Amino acid sequence: MRKAYHNKTMRKILTLFMLLCLIGLIFTGCAEETMSDGENEPFVFKGEVVELGESLSVEMEESEFSSGLYHVLTSEETLYFDENGTPLSRDDVKVGSVIEISFSGQVMLSYPPKIAAKSIKILS
Repeated sequence: MRKAYHNKTMRKILTLFMLLCLIGLIFTGCAEETMSDGENEPFVFKGEVVELGESLSVEMEESEFSSGLYHVLTSEETLYFDENGTPLSRDDVKVGSVIEISFSGQVMLSYPPKIAAKSIKILS
């Protein structure tokens, strides 16, 4: 009798444990990952433009968060500046330009990864 009680209790504990693990996985999967400092400050990547098109193909400088090729998505709301803060346009971005991209920190899981630029500073 004691063994049957022990098996029943173990099954309840195991079932509860599995349920808690499932709930944890569900909530973890719903979290949106960003790479910002938590204060709504934009995140900045720096790199060299290697191709122009619908998006900018940029070879990012190696850092803690980035390296390699990224596609930088732009829109009518994307702001362009030079080093001094003078407004520019997308036409001023050329292959070989070194740029600083400000974005929300969200990186689309694709290959190559994609980011949506809030602003682009043309450094050279």
